[in-house]
Amino acid sequence: MLEALRWSSSCFNEQPWQLLITHRGDVRHQVLLDCVSEGNRIWAQQAPVLMLAVARLLFARNGKVNRHAAYDLGQAIAQFAIQATSRQIYLHQMGGFSVEAAKEAFGLSQNQEPHTVIAVGYLGDPDKLTETQREKEIGLRLRRPLDEMLL
Repeated sequence: MLEALRWSSSCFNEQPWQLLITHRGDVRHQVLLDCVSEGNRIWAQQAPVLMLAVARLLFARNGKVNRHAAYDLGQAIAQFAIQATSRQIYLHQMGGFSVEAAKEAFGLSQNQEPHTVIAVGYLGDPDKLTETQREKEIGLRLRRPLDEMLL
């Protein structure tokens, strides 16, 4: 899965992504979990792995702003997700976390911008979720019609 991420394409082959990978029982796992919003924390604490996905905002080659860093990070995480899913390992990406708390907790520089916390693991028992979470997990998934996405 990490190799799929590593080989993802990026602007100037910069590969501006970094991952903080924590495992349940690791002190950093709890620190990262504490950065997650309360609603996500209820179920994210069950995940054996939590990751913080970070984009480096400046090109290493010249120190200029890389306006594609977040896009490239997203592509890399998508490649990770595809490979994980092929192995029946599931990801849940969360934007509901404190960026500032994560930056402080892990000593990130101004050049490092956290974009998402990702829970990684196997499918659990939906009966252990709250009613609201269970509905989101097993309920009908809707998407906007394709014609609304095309220009």
